[in-house]
Amino acid sequence: MDSDEEEIINNSIDLMSNFIFTIPESINIYKESYHNSMLSGQRYYLELIESSNEQRFIDVARMRKSTFITLINVLENHYNLKSTSLISVGEKVMITIYILQGLTIRNTAERFQHSLSTISTIFKDLIQKLSTMFNDLASNFKESGDCPEYIRSNYRFWPYFKNCLGALDGTHVSASIAENNSAPFRNRKGYISQNVLGIVDFRMVFTYVLAGWEGSAHDGKVLQDALTKGLVIPPGKYYLGDAGYGLSGYCLTPYRGIRYHLKEFRRGNRKPQNKEELFNLRHASLRNVIERSFGVLKKRFNILNCMRNFTFDSQINIVYSTMALHNFIRIYQSIPDKYDDEDNNGNDDASDDDDDDIVDNSDRINNLKNWRNQIAEDMWNDYNNYQLNRNN
Repeated sequence: MDSDEEEIINNSIDLMSNFIFTIPESINIYKESYHNSMLSGQRYYLELIESSNEQRFIDVARMRKSTFITLINVLENHYNLKSTSLISVGEKVMITIYILQGLTIRNTAERFQHSLSTISTIFKDLIQKLSTMFNDLASNFKESGDCPEYIRSNYRFWPYFKNCLGALDGTHVSASIAENNSAPFRNRKGYISQNVLGIVDFRMVFTYVLAGWEGSAHDGKVLQDALTKGLVIPPGKYYLGDAGYGLSGYCLTPYRGIRYHLKEFRRGNRKPQNKEELFNLRHASLRNVIERSFGVLKKRFNILNCMRNFTFDSQINIVYSTMALHNFIRIYQSIPDKYDDEDNNGNDDASDDDDDDIVDNSDRINNLKNWRNQIAEDMWNDYNNYQLNRNN
């Protein structure tokens, strides 16, 4: 090997050595914290709490600040929700509501600067606590059995619906189901959902909810299941249901084949032409409380329209959690916010034409039909008398 070749080899070795030993200086081999924003989750939370911008707080927390603070106190004092050295109770609740708006775990982790596992643990724990709170709120605020003031104070409904406690209906909540198990969850509109039974009083408070049924399940079947799982309707009392439910002593339904939906009566400002139309009009007006309740609920908590990939048990708890927060707001928030738009109807997927009309000619069914007819006749007679007196 001549001197020139030896010099070339030595120079190459020197270059390689320099490259190897300079890697640590040019490339950071140490892992940098992913969540390193100056606006930590706690700072973001405190900024919202201390801000005088109430509308901004409502946009994030889905409720007024005073209601949110009351919620924190209730969860701390009655449901054993605890702060940690890094995350306060308030931040935990805000994290959960953030996800219930429809945002992903990853979005929420970025906003609050915590790891995915931390966010997931907080969320799973809180929806379990909120599900328990729903049961407590529902049982504490059920109707006493007396005629609701909403009916007693309105001549259109009193005394015809004096034994009515509220309204019931099913609504479809978006579901995330593995493809090989999804067939029963595909509803009549073609998307994957769970069919949720809701019962509300005339304060728009949910007094009973049954979640977890497949989207293909019929509303009547879900109601029958609820009656075996703790739904108790006092003797002589009933709820209003749409025509998808069979007429029964505990569920008063409208006449089939007769104009029913409010928009049908509003079109052309047509007045009722007979007792059946008048009954259906007032039945629809009163039963609309369940439609409005579902509408407010889904508008406030968009996760019900775009469920994320949680376990199905968690998806059920999510439904109960949103109902708990809805009830809490209805009970403790005296001043409505922008989500309390009671004209909003969020139950377009409700079924009212799936069931066959009653063909049973037994005495029981005939008695039920006579009961509905008597209400309609009393209503029609009073209505005609009122029109005569008004014209005279």
